[in-house]
Amino acid sequence: MIYVISSVIQFVALDSLNSGTVSIVQWAKTMSDCTGLAINWEGVTPLLELEQDDAGNVHYRGFIQDLRASSTALSHSDDSDILFNAM
Repeated sequence: MIYVISSVIQFVALDSLNSGTVSIVQWAKTMSDCTGLAINWEGVTPLLELEQDDAGNVHYRGFIQDLRASSTALSHSDDSDILFNAM
């Protein structure tokens, strides 16, 4: 899934402290930008069971790992592994 790679790039760019988290607003905007789906991403976060810290920031690394694990479109032979292994 190409949006997985796009979201990794956007999340890393937003995460200047390399904390592995982004605000829920940043997460929602990134998901909308990467998927092209105009849904209320903030509203679906409880359904997605996103891991969040005490401040409500989304742990995007875990989210991306879950997407990667469930994705059959990514193969171990493509360049996307470089992005995931860099996290």
